[in-house]
This record gives sequence, structure tokens and C-alpha cells, in this order.
Amino acid sequence: MYVEEIKNKQGKKVYRTVLIRQSYKKKGKVKHRTIANTAV
Repeated sequence: MYVEEIKNKQGKKVYRTVLIRQSYKKKGKVKHRTIANTAV
């Protein structure tokens, strides 16, 4: 598991989202599953 921060910009405002994610492999490809999603 790891924490990922995503920043979205709409006009002059910046929105920040913090995700707790899990990595796994499916058919040889790396996939990501979101465990928790928090808007800060």
C-alpha cells in the first residue's frame, strides 16, 4: 500500500485529493486499487 496525492486545477483554484492505494498484478500488468479517498 502507498499514499498518492493528486492535484486538480480548475481556474485559479487547486483541489488536492489524497488516495490510499494498493498495487497488484493481473495478467502480468500492474493495476492499482483505491482503498480510501480523501479530499483535503
